[in-house]
Formats: sequence, C-alpha cells, structure tokens
Amino acid sequence: IVFDVVAGIFHCHLLHGVLYKYHKEHHQTKGDSPLSGWYMDFVDFIFQLWIPVIIAPLLLGVSWMTFFAWLLLVEFDGVRSHAGYDLGWPVPSSQRHFLHHALSTCNYSNGLYDALLGTEATLLDGLHMNHARKEQFQAGDAIEKMNPKQSSACEASV
Repeated sequence: IVFDVVAGIFHCHLLHGVLYKYHKEHHQTKGDSPLSGWYMDFVDFIFQLWIPVIIAPLLLGVSWMTFFAWLLLVEFDGVRSHAGYDLGWPVPSSQRHFLHHALSTCNYSNGLYDALLGTEATLLDGLHMNHARKEQFQAGDAIEKMNPKQSSACEASV
C-alpha cells in the first residue's frame, strides 16, 4: 500500500511537473518491451524506483531476505508490465501500463493510488480519451487541456 501510493504520487509528478524532462525519455518508449521499464534518466530512476521501492521496507523494518524478495517482486512486475504479459487477477494487467504510456493521464500506480484519485482508466476509457484528443488536436486546442480532472490529481496528492 505504501509503495503504491508513494509510487503513484512520484509518477504523477514526474509526468505533470518540473520533473517531466527526466521522465520524458521513459515515455518515449511504447511500454511494450521488457527493457523499456529500465529506460530512464538517473533522476527518474531515483524518484520512480529507488525512493518508492525502498521507503516501504524501511518503514516496516523488514529483514534483508524480505527486502531482497521485495526487490525481485518489484523488478519482475516492472519487466512484466512493460513486456505486455498478463498473468490475470490479482496482478494488475499490462494493458493498464500500456494505456499509461499511450495517454500519460491515467494509471500512475498499480491501482490503489488511481482508485483513490480517480485516475484509473480501462481500455474502453483509453479509446474514448484518445478519440477525444484527436478531435481536440484537429480543432487546434491544447492536448493538455483534455482532461483537467486527471491532470489535477497530481496536485491533490500533495
């Protein structure tokens, strides 16, 4: 729970704040390759992986073996979600992460953060959002104004 919320907060701010210049590199990938999970700037690595992954075990005071198992689990999930492998419930679908890479306005975490702040999107939501964005772009409107509720979710998390 701590990991999901902290990762969601940092990930949202990496996409919609002053740190975007560091996270932009990662989002230039489609999120459809196992190695694309590690394609990131050092600052992005610190805020997206290092801090969220380490803060929960530190707060809980887990053993080194538990911490090592946790690292393996987190890395496995990062590779799996970027590779497009769906393992079924209760593991979050890789479609969630693909939508995140495609839209950048949803699915910032593994689920809890998104459920709390209303930034959860399904494939159907993604199709509607993408269609609306294309219409707005053709009309000359700014794409960032597409969904103010979701972009303001980052501000609500602080």
